[in-house]
Amino acid sequence: MEKYIIISILDSFQFPLREAIEKQIWWTAEKRRDEGFDVSIILLTNCEKKIEQDGVKIFFKNKKHILKNKLSGDYVHFINNVVSLGLLIVVLSRGHKTLTLTDGYIWGQSRETLRKAISKVLPLIFNEIQVYSNYQKKMLKIESSEIVQPILPDIKGAGQHKRCLEPTMLYMGHLSYFKGVDVIVEAFKKLVVDFENLKWVIANNMVRGDEDLITKIKQLKEEYPENIVIKGVIDPIKELSEAWVYVYPFSEPGGTMAYPLSLYESLMCDTPFVACNVGANSEFFDEKHLIKPNDHRQMYSRIKAILNERIH
Repeated sequence: MEKYIIISILDSFQFPLREAIEKQIWWTAEKRRDEGFDVSIILLTNCEKKIEQDGVKIFFKNKKHILKNKLSGDYVHFINNVVSLGLLIVVLSRGHKTLTLTDGYIWGQSRETLRKAISKVLPLIFNEIQVYSNYQKKMLKIESSEIVQPILPDIKGAGQHKRCLEPTMLYMGHLSYFKGVDVIVEAFKKLVVDFENLKWVIANNMVRGDEDLITKIKQLKEEYPENIVIKGVIDPIKELSEAWVYVYPFSEPGGTMAYPLSLYESLMCDTPFVACNVGANSEFFDEKHLIKPNDHRQMYSRIKAILNERIH
């Protein structure tokens, strides 16, 4: 049986999986397992342990000891958010080497000059380099890179939950400025005047966020205790299915998949969404769903139109 290794640099990997890259790694593993490969996942993280899930071995390796983690497989598939120094570990491996870069901004949030330098040697060590969008490909400037579609399996549970009787808008993610939460706040203040029974559901695990924005949400909750519902870890398909509109206001392409998985899930749940036209969003989704970043007036108008359409 041929051996297929999937490797990534991640802080965590816990079931049920919530982050988009975690899902891509797992769905890739399931697909290769079903094709008859002996599949294992190696995660370069901050601990050392091993688990097994549905016939797939998952190894957590301390990235501080990265040079000790020699890889040996018929196929080695590195699925990573951004270009990073850790990608060079495949020099120590045997087998057909594939790299898939998933993030909307492949240079990350720091050390961009170093990352661009690393990208120049990637064609020398990987047999295949994959991205999800033309936007990424233009940024990467590697002519041989291939645009591929992420794995998008059927969404279990979509359509099995009843839509809320009262108007609801859903946000899933950290309370951060780069995710555009401050823009939702301003739009909400106007929307709640038009729709007194509007519920803003915030699904946030409070792991990260901007402190002043977290404080602002708490104050808003005190002002509108019946209109703001704050939840922790949730079932995204259930929440998307029940919501009237999903709001995805990223003000920049970084920090999320180049192909925003939650927007696909929203479509599968037949839930309209409002997202910002950043990165590759316009490559995948109709512009009727997209607005300018950091524009709370346009967000307000678009959400208001969707809510009115559902009411009438």
